Amino acid sequence: MEHVNLINRIIEAEQKAQEIAGAAKAKRQNLQSDLKSATDEIRQTYLDRATRRINEVRKNEERIADEMIAQLDQRYAQELSHMESMFSEHRSEWIDRLFSLIVGR
Repeated sequence: MEHVNLINRIIEAEQKAQEIAGAAKAKRQNLQSDLKSATDEIRQTYLDRATRRINEVRKNEERIADEMIAQLDQRYAQELSHMESMFSEHRSEWIDRLFSLIVGR
């Protein structure tokens, strides 16, 4: 009888080992799945943060470009106004000079 008890205990130990191995395998698969989920979540978080920063930089650069364009437009308008006033002021003098240069007087 003692052999039967020993065999039964060995069989029980084997079954227990199989259960533990199955639980460990399931836990490992769950850990891998959890790790992938956590990795995907971290990746998405960084991607979202990077996208927000890119959009902020883009908006800032566009604002700076708009300001520079406005300054250039204002400067060119002033220069054009100055040239038009110079033309109005010296028009007849320049016409007389050109006429003299052309006809040789």
